[in-house]
Amino acid sequence: MSKYDNLDEYQNNQIEELRKRVAKLEEQVSSLMMQSLSPKQKAPVSQPAEAKAKQEEELTQEEQKLYDALKDWRFARAKAMDKPAYVICNNQLLTAISKTKPRTTEELDELPGAGDKFMESYAWEVLEIIRRM
Repeated sequence: MSKYDNLDEYQNNQIEELRKRVAKLEEQVSSLMMQSLSPKQKAPVSQPAEAKAKQEEELTQEEQKLYDALKDWRFARAKAMDKPAYVICNNQLLTAISKTKPRTTEELDELPGAGDKFMESYAWEVLEIIRRM
């Protein structure tokens, strides 16, 4: 008797193994991307789940509404590009935007994590979301 009794079980196991490999590769890519960012762009080191939850708790109701809108925008944008959401920006930048509500590209550019690529590609969309809120 083989390790797997049927083809579906074997395929499901192979898919799960591939998912694990992809997740590990995504972590490595993210780590490499963080290493290559300039000091202004460098995002904070990943926080434990408790710290992230506390950070989100600190948002006012209005800030949370903006944060959720930005997160929805980022998800839709990433999906359209067939990329993971973190390629557009990280949660810390969304939180900073939600708290400061920048009105100009200059104000947005001052936030940690708002690098050249982000500013060039997404600044006007983000400012429009803020304006509509």
